[in-house]
This record gives sequence, C-alpha cells and structure tokens, in this order.
Amino acid sequence: MRAAPVSDTAVEGPTSSVIAEEDETLYARYDTARIPPAIPYIAPDDVPVPSDDLSDPDLPYWLALNRVKGIGPARFRLLLDAFGSAAEIWRGSPQAWRAAGLDARTIEAFERQRPTIAPDAELERLIRLRVRAMRFIDPGYPKLLSEIPLPPAILYVRGAVTAEDEWALAVVGTRRASAYGRQMTERLVPELAAQRITIVSGLVARHRLARACGGA
Repeated sequence: MRAAPVSDTAVEGPTSSVIAEEDETLYARYDTARIPPAIPYIAPDDVPVPSDDLSDPDLPYWLALNRVKGIGPARFRLLLDAFGSAAEIWRGSPQAWRAAGLDARTIEAFERQRPTIAPDAELERLIRLRVRAMRFIDPGYPKLLSEIPLPPAILYVRGAVTAEDEWALAVVGTRRASAYGRQMTERLVPELAAQRITIVSGLVARHRLARACGGA
C-alpha cells in the first residue's frame, strides 16, 4: 500500500498516529544502507552554550545595528565601509550618517530606534538563548552565501554549521500543495538526504521527510 502524501497542515489527535504509520510505509522503500545517520535532535534547552569567543568589543554593536529597521545588508556594508566598525556607526551623529550616504528617512528611523536598543543587552540575550551570531566578516560564515552581492550581515545559528552544510538545498512549499507537489516532495527529499545534502526548510513536511530518511 502506498503511503498517503504528507501534508503541511498541522495535525492533532488520532490523525497524527495514522500519519506516523503511513510515514513508516513510505520510508521503508528506501535503501537504508545508502542513508547516512541522522544528527540527533537536541531540545532547545539542551543546546550547549556556544563556545565562540565573545570578547570582540564590536560584536554587541553588530547585533544592535542588525536590529535597526531600515538598515539592511546594503546600508550595513555602506556604513561599515565609511566608519570602520559597528561601534563607531552606533555612536555616530545624524550628520556623519548622512555623509556616509544614508538618506533622510533611514537617518530618522535610526535616530528614533537607537535609544530603544542596548548593545550589551543584545549580546546577553544571544548568550541566554544559546545562539551564535555569524557575521559576514567571520571565517565561519558560509562560503557560498558570502559570494552573493549582498549577504546578510549576521546569521543567527543554534547548533552548528558544518562543512557538509555547503551542500544544501532549500525545499520551499505551500500551505495548499497540489497532489503532484506532495508526490514529488516524497520522491525527491529522501533521495537528496541519502546523498548527504542538507535540506533547508520551514521544519514542516519536507524537513520531517529528510530527518526520517536519515538526513539533516
């Protein structure tokens, strides 16, 4: 019997047990000898505290700047090139921001938000949540992502980014997937996971398929 397609819709009650049984039928079709072992799931509260060096005095200001609405990757890099450090950007004046190339609207938004964001508190919150901040200037920043025109200034990571993750593929779905879309997802995701390709998803059906097949 062919397993029913996995839906992106949240399931509750007895339906979830039925889906679990159908999942087992689906995954039994794949050659387990070709599937790498899955990385064990770690509950958020059990994630180890990052051991990264947090002594860089500029890091809190990176975190604070990344919270300012209106300062995206392009403006962040523009300001960093002009000021040399995130701390100098944060302590700058509207006149200095204007000289660096910011427009009046962004300057007004920055000036309005700055008093509401505490750089040191941003770093403390990061540590408390056991999250790492990977800046585009850091050695561990994903190589392929760094090659796009405007990479994100910061990536927030819980867990680890490994060398294997350079082979990653995003599988983007929809809340109202067609029967064909679900069928192709069931076919492609396990095969990709078996080839050690990291599946990037919204942690719904696609990621469940990948993990159930031994992928990440």
